[in-house]
Amino acid sequence: MGFAEDLQQAERNLAAASALYANAVSTAFAAVQEAERGYWERVRFFEAEASGIREAYAEGLSAFAGIVLYPDRISDGETPLPLTPGIRTFVSTAGNTQYAGRDTRTLSITIDFPNGMRITAMGDPDKEGEAREFAALVMNTAAKIDGAPPTLEQDLARLQRELDAARADTRELDAARAAYQAAYYDTAAVQAAEQTLVALRVQAPQAAQDYEDAKHKRRQRDRFLAVVAAVAAVAVLAILGFAVLSYFIRLL
Repeated sequence: MGFAEDLQQAERNLAAASALYANAVSTAFAAVQEAERGYWERVRFFEAEASGIREAYAEGLSAFAGIVLYPDRISDGETPLPLTPGIRTFVSTAGNTQYAGRDTRTLSITIDFPNGMRITAMGDPDKEGEAREFAALVMNTAAKIDGAPPTLEQDLARLQRELDAARADTRELDAARAAYQAAYYDTAAVQAAEQTLVALRVQAPQAAQDYEDAKHKRRQRDRFLAVVAAVAAVAVLAILGFAVLSYFIRLL
């Protein structure tokens, strides 16, 4: 293999090493961006939870037929009762739409408390699915309570602890940043390829200059050929356009 071929191979090696380096840095940077998105999503989740829990205590988690479920109680608008484990809910339907041409359907929802208290309300019979979903939510929410119902202050304190932990947990982000720094400063392969290319040029400077001159001439030739091809294409299009125009003029 001659000197020119050695230079070409050294240039290809440098280009390949540079491309691998750029790809590694780009991949590591994308990982940092993804880790940052994940970090802030977790932080904002708990920030939104804190805002949402205030709304839940004030306006309720869900409601049906005038019965409102809160994180700590259930209310029918008149009697608020504490939310405790052991609550049972029932949805009952009766009647039909075929009785003497009248709609006799009814729907009721009943919530029984372990202390013997009860809340009952009549709802829209067309919303049986919503009623059963609400009844299931009441029972599931009550089943999660361990002991006395929570308070807004307790829930806010819990969320604050979770928010502080989310803010402090930067392990994934730190690892991604460290990987990016490692990739950014890992230039050994590029430097080695550059040194090989420089050594070849120093070894035979005149031959290296001849190689560069020949490469420059090839680039000039390629650019000239590209311009000629573009001009030829424009000329062909112009001829075709003139031919089409002449054809339509003859038709007229």
